[in-house]
Amino acid sequence: MSDIDNAGGIILAEYVFPSEILTMFYLNDGVNIVLNLGCTWKMFPHAKNKISVESMPTNDDTGTIYDTKVSIICPYNRVTSADKIYFDQLKQVGMILRYTLSSGERMIAGQNFYPLRGTVRRLTPGKMSDFSGYQLDFSSKTTVDLLSYLY
Repeated sequence: MSDIDNAGGIILAEYVFPSEILTMFYLNDGVNIVLNLGCTWKMFPHAKNKISVESMPTNDDTGTIYDTKVSIICPYNRVTSADKIYFDQLKQVGMILRYTLSSGERMIAGQNFYPLRGTVRRLTPGKMSDFSGYQLDFSSKTTVDLLSYLY
């Protein structure tokens, strides 16, 4: 029993734009993503414990649809000018998210043809103790649930 670690949480979140993906290979409940030459995963400057990813299945006559929702909060002091440019692009074209759980497992949310799309908004504190930064809320509806990243 000593090798079981049930601690949860997301420790790292990275993304690519759909146009940066050359191909996605699916195998059972996993996916391998090959990026275009010169493209790399970009890391979100997120706050600790401020990332959530959830997937809710809905069944109807046409099958199962997974409604995936992602929320990421980035502290203002960690957001660079390059991040702000990427945030503008995210609002326009969406993203595929790769995130790492505290167990070390990497997961994928979104697909190249059905990327996560959403909003980026600036959090302006109303008082000294409030949080200052950016909140990113993205979602997608697909026929594929969250997938393990196979490398």
